[in-house]
Amino acid sequence: MKKLAVISLFACFLCLIICPNANAQIQSSIISKDACQLVLQSDEFTTPIFLNEPDDGESTKQRINLSQGNNTINLVCSLTQQIVFSLNQKEVTNIDWNSPDSNVERLTSTTLAFLIPAGVTKISFSIEAHHAVNKEFKTQSLQTFLYERIVNNIVMGAFYGLCIVLILYLSFMGRIVSDDTFVFYSIYVFCAAFFFLLQEGQLNIFLPEYAYIFDHTLYILFAGLTVLSATLFISRITDIYKIWPRITYAIMYPAALTVLAISLYLMMFRHGPTQVFISSVMAYLTLGIMFCVLSLIVIQTYRRVPLAWLVCLSLVLMVLGMVFRTFPVIENTFLERYSLVLAFALEALMLAIVVSSRLEAIKFAKVKAEFEANTDQLCEVLNRRGWLKEASVLVEKQIEKGGTLSLLYIDLDGFKLINDKFGHESGDKVLSIISKIISNQIREEDVLGRVGGDEFVVIGHFEFQSDPKFIADRLKTRFNDMTLHLDNDIAFDLTASVGHVVFSEPPQSISEMLRIADKAMYQRKRERQNISISGDPAF
Repeated sequence: MKKLAVISLFACFLCLIICPNANAQIQSSIISKDACQLVLQSDEFTTPIFLNEPDDGESTKQRINLSQGNNTINLVCSLTQQIVFSLNQKEVTNIDWNSPDSNVERLTSTTLAFLIPAGVTKISFSIEAHHAVNKEFKTQSLQTFLYERIVNNIVMGAFYGLCIVLILYLSFMGRIVSDDTFVFYSIYVFCAAFFFLLQEGQLNIFLPEYAYIFDHTLYILFAGLTVLSATLFISRITDIYKIWPRITYAIMYPAALTVLAISLYLMMFRHGPTQVFISSVMAYLTLGIMFCVLSLIVIQTYRRVPLAWLVCLSLVLMVLGMVFRTFPVIENTFLERYSLVLAFALEALMLAIVVSSRLEAIKFAKVKAEFEANTDQLCEVLNRRGWLKEASVLVEKQIEKGGTLSLLYIDLDGFKLINDKFGHESGDKVLSIISKIISNQIREEDVLGRVGGDEFVVIGHFEFQSDPKFIADRLKTRFNDMTLHLDNDIAFDLTASVGHVVFSEPPQSISEMLRIADKAMYQRKRERQNISISGDPAF
């Protein structure tokens, strides 16, 4: 077969030299078994495509250098079985397909594809190229074509599904936590997904008349948008913009904006030598941005910044995907076509882990801030704000399940004298000790809080009205007369007044509860003072 092909080529070359109308003669001649010939009308020789055997399962590709503007190509096939002839529409503004053979059928595909019947078929078509381009033409069996289409639909369908889930998840979480990092990530995923949608030509299936707009205009635009959104997102998820603000705002962001500006320029004007040069500038700028970001993340990984290694690994995968796509080092059609898609999918999953980690950090920071806002740092109990929130929960519990609420209001007697005599540091230690004493005297489910300088409150929910009396009596006894010992061997006597109020019915408000308990505490304080003055025992 190969010898026959060489002989045919040599014969064609001789005919071209001898006869000025060789092209027409070649097209009218019968071609060898299962072979097609592509003839660029301006060429002085033919460009043959020899097909594999039907059971080979492979595609045969041939490239032809097209000049800017209109190019007329003749296709002559001699076949024993039908095949699919196809070409992608990148950098092509218009294709005029003229076939006198009515059996030639255009197929619904991501590329421009035609079903060539068995027998001898002669077709002529013109291609208007946006600029000089090395265009690939491909022939394959119908079975191989359908198989590749199924694989493409499965792979890209799974990829788009992943992107949609990520976009919805990130948009939802971004609104909840009010973090613009999630917004930038969702924009990046959307731009990248639409870029791949245009690159793979899925939209050409539904709107073939707009193929040029999809394959060139929008394709270039979303290439620029993807670079910009990726730069913004990566700089935020890794905090590069905070750690290296000069590099970020003076180099990375301007470079990304330049890439977007170039894409806008390229989509508006026809391609010529100048536009081709500018396209190469856009490509080098993109690689420069990626190299800059990757270098900074490598530094962060070396500094052991949490999860920086995962971001670094995801970017390395993207670089490898671009290498496999642009310079296929392994002869694998699947990797050559889908390496970049798979790399982005893996990158998206890795970055989703990083984003989830950021979400956990945000939740932890929120819980910590809430805890600190509701906690008295000195005594390590609830402050007034936190205690009011927990007390409201117990009031709701009484309304729902019934029972009794018990409120204890505790005020230290003569605490000002302690501060004046021993200093505020000793006074703070006393308050800390008192909070621990109260915690040891009450139940675990009771709520203790410090609502003033030396004032503590305890609220609890009980099933029966008689239950809280035991705790109240125990606290009154404990605070009736006690001696405290501080770290510096200072010892002094201390008492406290305890006001106790029981609410068998839900109170009108927490403030009303505190007012009544505070009044009971002062009544108790006056009783203690009167007993002390009369010389009787304190309690």
